[in-house]
Amino acid sequence: MATSLMSLSSSFLQPLKLKTLAKPRNTHLSTTRKIITTCDSQKNTGKSNPSSRNPNFQKRRNSSKYGTSRRSILKKSFLQEQVTFTARISDDPHVAIIGGGMAGLICALNLEARGVQSTVFDTGIHGLGGRLGTRIIEPQGLIFDHAAQFFTADDARFIKLVDGWLEKGLVREWKGAVGELEIGGSFSQFPSSSPPRYIAANGMRSLADSLLLESQMVNLVRPCWISKLEPLNGMWHLSENGTPRGQFDVIVIAHNGKCANRLLSASGLPLVAKQMKKLDLSSIWALLAAFDDPLPTVNFEGAFVKGVESLSWMGNNSAKLGNGRNPHCWTFFSTAAYGKQNKVPQENIPTVTTEKVKAGMLQGVEIALGLPEGSLPKPVYTRLQLWGAALPKNTPAVPCIFDPQGRAGICGDWLLGSNLESAALSGAALGNHIAEFLQNGEANPEEFAIGLHDRLSPLDGHDIGQFPGLTSVGEKEEANAYQLLVSYTLNWDLRYSFSPPIGGLIFGQNNTKAMIGNPSTASFNDKRSLMSFDLNSEDFNVAKLPEDYTLQQFGNLVDHSGKIAIVSQAYSGPMDLWVLEDASKEEWSKVAAIVPSITDIAGNVQRLIFRGILPTGEIILALLPTPKPPFFFLCYDPKEKNARKVVIEGIGEDYAAVNVFFDHVESHMVLSKVS
Repeated sequence: MATSLMSLSSSFLQPLKLKTLAKPRNTHLSTTRKIITTCDSQKNTGKSNPSSRNPNFQKRRNSSKYGTSRRSILKKSFLQEQVTFTARISDDPHVAIIGGGMAGLICALNLEARGVQSTVFDTGIHGLGGRLGTRIIEPQGLIFDHAAQFFTADDARFIKLVDGWLEKGLVREWKGAVGELEIGGSFSQFPSSSPPRYIAANGMRSLADSLLLESQMVNLVRPCWISKLEPLNGMWHLSENGTPRGQFDVIVIAHNGKCANRLLSASGLPLVAKQMKKLDLSSIWALLAAFDDPLPTVNFEGAFVKGVESLSWMGNNSAKLGNGRNPHCWTFFSTAAYGKQNKVPQENIPTVTTEKVKAGMLQGVEIALGLPEGSLPKPVYTRLQLWGAALPKNTPAVPCIFDPQGRAGICGDWLLGSNLESAALSGAALGNHIAEFLQNGEANPEEFAIGLHDRLSPLDGHDIGQFPGLTSVGEKEEANAYQLLVSYTLNWDLRYSFSPPIGGLIFGQNNTKAMIGNPSTASFNDKRSLMSFDLNSEDFNVAKLPEDYTLQQFGNLVDHSGKIAIVSQAYSGPMDLWVLEDASKEEWSKVAAIVPSITDIAGNVQRLIFRGILPTGEIILALLPTPKPPFFFLCYDPKEKNARKVVIEGIGEDYAAVNVFFDHVESHMVLSKVS
């Protein structure tokens, strides 16, 4: 059965179709693909003779010597010059994807579904996967998932993808006891109503290694460390320590951390590099330990540990994977705080640090299980690893980043969250976005810019990532306590965005965490919600959002003829708005609006966002973010099909962004101090 994902890119809304992946004939972890190209060979790693595949290549080369603007070939300094490609896109475009984790692999599959070939470069020696890491210790046959432990599925598109994996036997549900462990050994299992937890059938890495088994247009090169990106003759030239690895029309950065920052630092992509440098990553220690006998007092297979500084997770790989034999292989993760306190260069960890951290984490296991000091059985095998760039701590909440001038993009879980679902959705969005750009982007490439200026907001979740739909035991108890309240309490550690007064109500939206609870009705859910504040009664209320993932994640509050509405950003074309007809009854109606071509009515601008509809029926479009003066917004009449541009002068240049609100304000009050 074919599986599909819906792109999150705002420039198109068609579904993406992934190839049906056959169940591998040999499901052992050592399974490899025949198309793997090692870095000792340059076969099929690029385009050694571009003129042979495109007869117009030499002609274009003569008319544009470099295929880029003159600035793009200047020697890069600390202030990078922006690469601006002017050469036409190849008739047979080829995309380079640097990083073979979930985001990069899904990006490649979505490009293939749209008829675009790609090459995935990955540093993995033993296999693909990124955070889908599994380590096998021979000759003992020990198996450890040493990165991602499991995943959940909350988005309908990702659920459909996971259903396909289930059907082919690539993943299965983890039905063992998983929950939270308090100091002293008090274990609370997640309730049966929790969403399914999924694991790869033969260790998490086996899922990544299986994704490209039937691909026909995806080349794979590993292990390979791409060290340089160079724009020349209208193409991106990739190399590894001076060895050419091919030339490509578009590049994708599907990894992060200091390696990605170093790669982008002199690439000629300052906007992309700037966004990547904003990413803040946690550091976590992973301790793999095998015991001859079961750990004392343990009645679970996996647990999020509470209250122990050196320990945030402990999972029994042997029980999870159903090996049922000795020794018992456990994965222990430290907290992010402990990782930060004991962070060292992960390429060369001092022996003294290794011994200190290992002892501290094993002592944390004793504390968590309530065992006497020194009573934990001695492991027969241990291996300590530092994830220096473990998990994202902030996000721009955009599906992908793409620079059409430099023909380069970024995908990864950090753009949407900190989980496997976010990685897959991001990869799908960028794959479709690039395919659309290659097909339609030459005339007006600026319309395909996405995520280049978005600010990053803090991410919440466990120290080992987010698990969509999985509510902790503590959060459920907290939600039950709210039933006694008549108003909603804001969490001041999170970021909210608010609308101007609409119909006597101020509406707020939390962009970083699902808001739980409706105190007035004692109805609770773990979906994203819309909060309102009544100016007369001064009460908070929470309304459930429509079952539309894009709106829930990226929707903006707007005024729709005096009613609150939510709409996701769009560049042009049809757009659906959800209008809140009755807040008390949580009644939403769907309204279709047509947004014209932005370029036709405003010229080449960075981005316009829908802000609402006037009582006259005119649609208001405003710049977001405002790149530079002058600031303006557009009023478009869909009936008359004409637009007027309203320029506002005198704002100055010292601002990050300007927001447009409806209704005239007669007076205002400045709060100099809020206690």
